[in-house]
Amino acid sequence: MYNLIVTLQLATLEQENEKTWKEESPTIQDIALDFIDDESRPNPVLEQVSYTYPNIYARPIEQLNRFTESEAVTKVIAFLKFVGKTAMDHNDNSVVENANLFLENLRYIGKKELDTAVNYFAEKTNEDISAGQKVGFYIPPSGRSELYITYRILEQMKRKSSGAYFTFNPNSITQNTDKVCIADDFAISGTRIRSFYTSLVESNPNYHGSIECMLIAAPKTFDSKSISSRERPTVTTFYGIDEYRNSQGKGITIGGKISVTGSHCATDYGFKTNIEEFHDYLEKKVSVSKSQYQLISEEPTIKIETENS
Repeated sequence: MYNLIVTLQLATLEQENEKTWKEESPTIQDIALDFIDDESRPNPVLEQVSYTYPNIYARPIEQLNRFTESEAVTKVIAFLKFVGKTAMDHNDNSVVENANLFLENLRYIGKKELDTAVNYFAEKTNEDISAGQKVGFYIPPSGRSELYITYRILEQMKRKSSGAYFTFNPNSITQNTDKVCIADDFAISGTRIRSFYTSLVESNPNYHGSIECMLIAAPKTFDSKSISSRERPTVTTFYGIDEYRNSQGKGITIGGKISVTGSHCATDYGFKTNIEEFHDYLEKKVSVSKSQYQLISEEPTIKIETENS
């Protein structure tokens, strides 16, 4: 009897700790090496832009700068190494640690990685449709990244199927829909998705158990309870990200957990803030001029693939 109880407890624990992510998220240094090892890796031209709210087919319109993905990655890595070396020369150990930790743990979702994740979610949804399910995608009216990722998934799905629909209005979910999906690129705490989930279930209380959150990347510890503790939605993350802390046990970025950015994104979960802090250190604390180092530009994170890339 005792062995049976222990077995049941272990089984429950394994179920609670079930892995919800598919692949390890690459670091920015992994991406740099992949450009060296894989000559066929896509290397789109990235436009740094002033991001405006798009419609379903829109692209950002105000071009500020252009780099290939490999150039952008290389410049960021070179800058962070420069910060670490400069801080070491000035015996600023905390800055050395933060620069090195940031470089080691910064995750980067390039075009190749985004395409892989989008294809996975498109195939997964097409399989559901082939099995007879009716699937809808809910795009929150204020959700820019949700709009972009959903558009990419639907675009890929249309090559094999056209059975899914999307809506910006939670009240427009049809009653015979079997599953409602909310797709996004990144999540840390789940606060943003929780607000969208809440508005959806308040309008459609019968869909508590048939909502799936599709995330390109999130912490490996991301828990669906952060979205809803009462009715836990299904959360599927493609790229899992390890959390990290400095030697004082503190996070060095927004949310204090992970650092992530990508070629496609207009949000960066602290990446821009960290870069600006390193800028301030170089210019104000150790008086290093901008001409002594290279970086993408004043706003290195607001990037997206060009229409013809």
